[in-house]
Amino acid sequence: MRRFVTSLAAAAVAAATLLPASAGAKTEPIQVSVQPSAQLVDGGSIRVTVAVRCAPFGEPFEANVTVSQDDGFVWTQRGLPAATCDRRWHRYTVVATPFEGSFHRGTAYVSAYVSRMDPATSEVRQGQDARTVKVR
Repeated sequence: MRRFVTSLAAAAVAAATLLPASAGAKTEPIQVSVQPSAQLVDGGSIRVTVAVRCAPFGEPFEANVTVSQDDGFVWTQRGLPAATCDRRWHRYTVVATPFEGSFHRGTAYVSAYVSRMDPATSEVRQGQDARTVKVR
């Protein structure tokens, strides 16, 4: 009986030392980088590029780019393609057409947001970036 209790206690200690390692496993965030310049295209739209890096995880959940100019009087929001998550940087280019008006050369404010979700656990990982870009 003593041997059984000792074995049970040893198993409990081993499990307790293993649990914190798995419970505290490092989660890798999604990295998002809005590129510093954008191109004006015919019709008053802007072509913006966003770089994304992420580890394999879950499924695409939400990914978008918001562009505004002239204190927000000209703006839009567009979806980004589903990011490839293989721990390498991937660039995605989107043509952002304003809801009203036209974008123009100068500066614009661009923000990008990417998230993925594990459907089994509902854990969500996300990343975002925002900056003023030069529109050429």
